[in-house]
Amino acid sequence: MDEKLISEIVSHYFSNQEIVKIQPVHSGHIHKTFKISFHSKSIILQKLNTDIFKNPEILDENINKINQWIPKITIPLLTATNGRTLIEKGGYWRVFAYVDETESSMVLTNPAQAYQVGNLFGEYISGLNRNPAPVIKDIIPDFHSLEKYYTEFQNLCTPDIKITDEYEEIQKHVHLLTIARKIKDFLPDRIVHGDAKPSNILFYKGNASLVIDLDTTMSGKLVYDFGDLVRSTITSIGESSELAIELRMDYFEQMCKGFLEVLDEIIIPIEINNLINGAFIITYEQAIRFLTDHLKFNIYYNVDYPEQ
Repeated sequence: MDEKLISEIVSHYFSNQEIVKIQPVHSGHIHKTFKISFHSKSIILQKLNTDIFKNPEILDENINKINQWIPKITIPLLTATNGRTLIEKGGYWRVFAYVDETESSMVLTNPAQAYQVGNLFGEYISGLNRNPAPVIKDIIPDFHSLEKYYTEFQNLCTPDIKITDEYEEIQKHVHLLTIARKIKDFLPDRIVHGDAKPSNILFYKGNASLVIDLDTTMSGKLVYDFGDLVRSTITSIGESSELAIELRMDYFEQMCKGFLEVLDEIIIPIEINNLINGAFIITYEQAIRFLTDHLKFNIYYNVDYPEQ
């Protein structure tokens, strides 16, 4: 951690504030994130991962549009002294306000939270897909392309990998590629979050209040946001755990209720009929992506232990 560089970056936003603490935040997979504390308040500073987000200017433009469109449930970027929300200095940096008395969690603890998470993500999608809708540019091409991820995985699989249990498990569900192709061809494109999960919701005094980590918001399929919510809300443990997973159907029912009740004006029958397919596909896709990144020595996701 280069504290001198961080202090210089922060000075572009707050020239008269004394930094009293710089604290790395490890909850995110992609960017380098820090909580910067002054005497009277705190901020969130992020250094963008430009290996993943190759056009920071477009990303910055997208986030600002989203914040303008649905300001009540998102956190705005702060403006630097140069009038911009992005600073280039040894990389690309941005700053968000830190919201006191909020918390997020990888694992929900009661069905009421699942309802709230589903409802807030439903509100997020609904707000970005009503006419007129903002023009959000695609930031990662083919972000939820199962075909792309499966092909990349296969290309990395040497003969010794193809005899493992993990490889065999991937092959058991290869029929999902056919369903994913049909979803791509026949379901409408929406503006979706792209990474809908409890850890991307901030709870304020027990209530789901803010959607965060908006970087993957772009054109996509609504059923895949639903699928991510299923994958992440009904499990009893987080993505990084080595323990066995318990599926909690009462959480599933409440998440579905919250998600769908705010989307009734935009969701159409073909999307409703493919919601469960979306859950199977996105879970399969995520398993492939995790395995692929492991084979590439963890260039995309941060990991907590060598075998993860």
